[in-house]
Amino acid sequence: MILACQVQGDDIEIITKAHGNVADRVGKPAETGILAVIDPKARVIGMRLYEGLFKIIPLDRDTHELKATSLRMEEMHVQDVEFLYGTAHPTLIVIHQDLNGRHIKTHEINLKDKDFTKIAWKQDNVETEATMLIPVPTPLGGAIVIGQESVVYHDGDSYVAVAPAIIKQSTINCYARVDSRGFRYLLGNMIGHLFMMFLETEENTRGQLTVKDIKVELLGEITIPECITYLDNGVLFIGSRHGDSQLVKLNTTAAASGAYVTVMETFTN
Repeated sequence: MILACQVQGDDIEIITKAHGNVADRVGKPAETGILAVIDPKARVIGMRLYEGLFKIIPLDRDTHELKATSLRMEEMHVQDVEFLYGTAHPTLIVIHQDLNGRHIKTHEINLKDKDFTKIAWKQDNVETEATMLIPVPTPLGGAIVIGQESVVYHDGDSYVAVAPAIIKQSTINCYARVDSRGFRYLLGNMIGHLFMMFLETEENTRGQLTVKDIKVELLGEITIPECITYLDNGVLFIGSRHGDSQLVKLNTTAAASGAYVTVMETFTN
């Protein structure tokens, strides 16, 4: 189901744009599960449902009928997909695996021809346990690659990698962006640790903002998260299927335990 949100003054209306079954009659289901993403400019929805295929639904505002098209994707064993910010055409970034390890690759999509047109940039042999992509908004652009032992920022031109010891205890499985420019992110792992990740920036000789370093700090313990949503004013919602969900407040100073996290409310699952 595809929904649109229309705002007129103080009124908010949710409209159903389309609904239906996007399954194909043939195809091998993706081994890593269903992945669905939407372009930041709402130009297209993308879905990884089957091995070797990537399904797109162009969101043309002038077209009343939305149609799905399957594109041939040569990458197998896809771990994660996202759409990048600040691109002239919808551009997909993919973590995939082959016999040589895991790699990231970007594909530009031509919505008129409904096909992948070119590889914008790629990076071979990232961490073998890299599982998560975080697209970074402009002015930085690019993406963050999260692994079991490392965090990498890449935008096709610059590459910054760090290996914070504090993330090695467990797999990071969800994130939430804190600010609109994409300099700060909350990360949650499978043992209930909450981290803050900072992108430190500087201006290059051309006056462009670039990433200089990546810092990761432990904020405290939360319920084992399935998803994190940053609400506002340091308040976030932790959705969990392994325990009770939580409404959490981030503090500017640490408690006696060293934690920067206070649980405001718990929601029983």
